[in-house]
Amino acid sequence: MKMALPRGMYPHPKTGVYWVRKDVPRDLQGLVGKTSLKLTLGTKDRRKADALFHDVMKQFVAQIDAAKTAKATGKSMPTDYSNVVIEIEPQFQAGMKAIYETSPQGQIAKMREELAQAGLSKPKREAVSMKALFERWIVIRIVGEKPSLLRRSPSQGFADQNQFGVHLYEDRQNPAHDYRQ
Repeated sequence: MKMALPRGMYPHPKTGVYWVRKDVPRDLQGLVGKTSLKLTLGTKDRRKADALFHDVMKQFVAQIDAAKTAKATGKSMPTDYSNVVIEIEPQFQAGMKAIYETSPQGQIAKMREELAQAGLSKPKREAVSMKALFERWIVIRIVGEKPSLLRRSPSQGFADQNQFGVHLYEDRQNPAHDYRQ
């Protein structure tokens, strides 16, 4: 007879690896930044998962207790500083630059830059918004081939994509519309 899993432990439906989950109370979700805390136990073995489960659950409870304490005292939660950018004072910038350039990360970045300048690789593209992509598509796909389909300039944009669809539909009602693309 199989024993039931402890509350909060479950196997992943596809991989079978055990996970731990603890829901965060609604009033603390803003402080914690999540609706639930989840972590993989990294094993498919039930016995190993049972051994690891209680330690992970203790960490989750401690994190929720810290949020309760922070809420009660009016302080903020401890912050994860992994994505913080630190401004370096001018007198230290040369030394920090030298350290970065001699590190493996710095050497790889320098090689990528040199390859891009030599035309042997393409630099990474900047992120583009969906609106900008849609307007670029209009200019390339529609205006380039059929200027009559566009009733506005791309810089004006459309209030929504349905307006654009209406213009296409109106032009398709025209018997002279060319369907060859």
